[in-house]
Amino acid sequence: MSENNAESEKKGSSRHINDNHQFTISLIIIVPFVSYIGLFHAFGLGSEAKEIMATLGAFVGTIVGFYFGQRPVQNLARQVSEAVSKNETGKKAVFDAQDRIESDGEYIDELNKKLDAQTKIINKLLSKNTEE
Repeated sequence: MSENNAESEKKGSSRHINDNHQFTISLIIIVPFVSYIGLFHAFGLGSEAKEIMATLGAFVGTIVGFYFGQRPVQNLARQVSEAVSKNETGKKAVFDAQDRIESDGEYIDELNKKLDAQTKIINKLLSKNTEE
């Protein structure tokens, strides 16, 4: 168990490191792109800004889409994992309940047999009393 915890901690920390790297790389690409477009517009070079946007806009859009599109997928994966865990817990509870029902049913059958035997004894005693 402790090995699994250590592995998950390593994965969690590496995931955090990867998130930081992705964010940094995204900033390194997006900030200059937006700055250059802003500068071109500020100096009245709108056509050049359109050319840069047409050339590099898809690349920047892909980076933004990847970075922000990854978050919902990670959340969904976490939710699926939690649902599977709850499902497994529920299945275990159902199987445990079935086992208890079966053992309780066997116990009830034993009690019914004892009750039948005692009822027969009582009936025999009553029949002897009525004959006397």
